[in-house]
Order: sequence, then C-alpha cells, then structure tokens
Amino acid sequence: MLLACPIEDIGFGGARGGGKTAGMLGDFLFHENQYGKHAHGLFLRRTYPELEEVIRQADALFVGWKKNVDSTTYRAPSGGTLSLRPLQRDSDVDKFHGHSYTWIGIDEATH
Repeated sequence: MLLACPIEDIGFGGARGGGKTAGMLGDFLFHENQYGKHAHGLFLRRTYPELEEVIRQADALFVGWKKNVDSTTYRAPSGGTLSLRPLQRDSDVDKFHGHSYTWIGIDEATH
C-alpha cells in the first residue's frame, strides 16, 4: 500500500516492529529503481545508535550494493545512493546545507 500510494508525503504510525522502517527502505528501493544514478536518498533518525536497526535492515535489503561503513552510505550498482544519518540537534541540519536529495525519509519523526 505504501508503494502504491499516490500521495508524496506519507505519515506512517504504529507499534514497534510493525514494518515502518522496512517500508521506508523499500520505498527508497522503488525510487532508486525508477531514477537509477539520479536517486540520492537521505534516511534520518535522531541518533547514530538508533540507526543500528536501520543499518541491519538495509544490509539485508540492499543486496549487491556497496556500503561505505565510515559514512553509512549505500551505493546501488546503478550509482544511486542512500545515506543514513543522525539528526539529534537543530544545529545538525547545517551538515546537510547545500546537499541535494531526491528522496528523504524521517524515521521516528515524533522523536
């Protein structure tokens, strides 16, 4: 249902373990499949430790992709990229100033 939804900005809620993170990663896979080397995604969580589960799921989903461990960026064979980053403080937004993304996912936005 997530991938078929015609609305661009989607709020997804529910209990822990309900598939929200996997759905977002799958949405980016769909995006990368459409746009190839032009797909540049940013997946945000509040802290780096909170990204550990996202990384585990991404490792399982992005088979054949290269992973830059230092920056936690995944590169598809097509050249598309997905960066997983923490966004703990308002000032962390400055780290992304001037960057261009075609897809942004905010996991646990209520935090």
